[in-house]
Order: sequence, then C-alpha cells, then structure tokens
Amino acid sequence: MAPKSLCQLGVLLFQLLVLPVYSQFYFIVPPPPGTNNTLDLNPWYDTGQDLNITWNGTPTDYISIAIHQRCPTRDKAEFILKNASGLTHFPWTITTKKNLTESHVFYPDIYPGENPRSTASSRWFNLSVPSTSSAIPSPTATFSGGSSSSSGLLEPTQTAIPTKPDSSSAGSNSLDTGAKVALGLGIPLAVTVGALAGILIARRFRKKKVIGNSVIGYRVPIDKSNRQMAGPAELENTARKLEPVEMPTDNH
Repeated sequence: MAPKSLCQLGVLLFQLLVLPVYSQFYFIVPPPPGTNNTLDLNPWYDTGQDLNITWNGTPTDYISIAIHQRCPTRDKAEFILKNASGLTHFPWTITTKKNLTESHVFYPDIYPGENPRSTASSRWFNLSVPSTSSAIPSPTATFSGGSSSSSGLLEPTQTAIPTKPDSSSAGSNSLDTGAKVALGLGIPLAVTVGALAGILIARRFRKKKVIGNSVIGYRVPIDKSNRQMAGPAELENTARKLEPVEMPTDNH
C-alpha cells in the first residue's frame, strides 16, 4: 500500500511542479497550432532558406528541437538542435534528410531539459525545393531579422535577379569607347602637326626675306647742295674754214 501511495505522490508532485513549467513553452515561429489547424493555413518554406525558429518559455539548462515528417507511419525525430542551454530562438538553415516526395508536411517539437517527450509543437508547415534554371536564377525569399507579421512569421522579401547585359548595348558602349580613344589621340596629333606646319612656313618666309635684302643695289647718295652738274663741254670747232676757190675756165 505504501509503494502505491508513494507513486501517486510522485505523479502529483510532477504535475504540480514540472508540468506548469513545461506548459509555458509554445512556438512563435513557426506559429502555434490553430483551433482548426487546416492545411491551407500552413506556411511554406524552401530548403536552404534561413528560418529563425522562435518560442516562448522559461529557459532551462538544456533544450532540444526536432522536426517530424507527416507520414502514415510514425517517423523518427530528426534533431536540428540538441542540448542547448538558455535559448528562446534558433537560426536554422532549412535542411532535412527526409524524402520530400513521400511528404512535404513537417512540424517541430521542443524537448526541454532531460524530458524524453516533447512539450510543445508548432503548426504544420510545408517544405519545398526551390526550382533552379541554368540561364537565370529564380527569385528566392530571404528573411530580414526585424520584420515579422502579427502571427510571428517573418515576412519574405524578394531579392533582385541579376540579368545578363544585352550584347547590343555592350557593342554600343565599345564603339563609344573607341570613338573617345580616337578623339583623344587625334586632337593632340592635329595640334602637333599644325604647330610644325606653322614653324616651317615661318622659316620659309624669313629665308625669302633675307635673300631679297641681299640683292638690293647700293643706293646713290643724294647731293643736298643746289649745285647743278655741268653738262658736257662743247668742243671747239677747230675745223678749217675753206674758202671758195675759183676754178680756171677753159677759153679754147
């Protein structure tokens, strides 16, 4: 009789002291189970996505979190956090060893302390593998640490998709660059050629001027006196004057 009474007393103490502490645990992200818990309200997450799992409760010495896959047969728990102390959140990069073709519906459990049974579960959530493309990567949802919805879910934000530059625009840019290079080289070259041509023309003109001055004759000085130059002297007529001579007449 005594052992039975002691067993009942132990169960009573466990219910009074231990269960109130454990009952304070509940999930925030993913959200806790709803009243109806319909599948259409379950959140969707992608593998490889960062999810900050958050819960409320009194931190204990150790806490573990495991995820379960919804299968016809009970599956084994896959622990994503084991024996961590004093935590109320856990940043998880979503990954699983489970086969998503069998089921993509999961839920996490909290195991506080050394308790082998879970004390809190969240709403079901869906896992999917993001589609990939060899040409352009598909947009993926990323989570920022500060924004959250009223239900506690972090709101995804779309990241920008890098696009390949158009070949036509690249060609026009290359032409513009070539034109700029040609213009940058042509202007200094034209200025240099013009300067050399100007120097050669100036030297040629100066040389002609020197040659012209060297062939100019000696300038005759002007006599500033009023004296007139004497004209040529008249030669004295020294010719003998011939007198007329009468020729004798023949009286025959």
